[in-house]
Amino acid sequence: MNRFPWLVASDLDGTLLDDASAVERFRSWWRSLHPTPRLVYASGRYYASIVASVQEWKLPSPDAVVANVGSEVRLYPCGRPLEEWSHRWRTRWQLDEVRNLLDRELGLNLQPPQCQSDFKRSYTVYDADEEWLAQVRDRLREKRIAAELVYSSGRDLDVLPMGVSKGTAIEFLAQSWQIPKTHVLVAGDSGNDLSMFQQGYRGVVVANAQTELADASGPHIYHARRQFADGVIEGFEYWIKHQTSVSRVSQAKC
Repeated sequence: MNRFPWLVASDLDGTLLDDASAVERFRSWWRSLHPTPRLVYASGRYYASIVASVQEWKLPSPDAVVANVGSEVRLYPCGRPLEEWSHRWRTRWQLDEVRNLLDRELGLNLQPPQCQSDFKRSYTVYDADEEWLAQVRDRLREKRIAAELVYSSGRDLDVLPMGVSKGTAIEFLAQSWQIPKTHVLVAGDSGNDLSMFQQGYRGVVVANAQTELADASGPHIYHARRQFADGVIEGFEYWIKHQTSVSRVSQAKC
């Protein structure tokens, strides 16, 4: 794996999970990597739910978990929250204002209590289009509420502090661990993963991805031919091989 360590960050539902045979192949593939990269699971779910899936599916143990669509970062397995992440934006977060503005919004239904947190307000709204989402953003701006909207799966609307996402949380970890962008690999399947592909990292879109991510394109995005964890393996092998080739060419020029 050459000069720098790698950081592998993957979504869970619809990406690593949901195909038991593919998960088993991912476990074997991960054990074959030497040295072992840093591993992060990035999910819209809350921390305890992620831990339960790691144990149930016998996934490789991560170094950290990005939960609640990036609003929470915890080390694993101790579960210690990285307060330096939330300190960046927690004093600017206006949860009460978001509740007052959106909880009674026509067409919005609150998700269950376990899906809510001090730094994320989550709703269900089906088949929202860009025009409607733009109107919600305008209403937030009119009330001077600094918030991000993340819409995914044609259903889930998450309202987060401005600047908070899976992508910025992964960026925080990469910088903390001094891993350059060229050695950060991310994988996903839906709209709440899109921010991970907007940081300049090497991205893998699995073949079963939803349209909101399947349409993403760019020089740093690889569209796997395989689904779920098999697509993750395929994409990461592509990028590791590609990066190794680039590094050899660069060294030859020096």
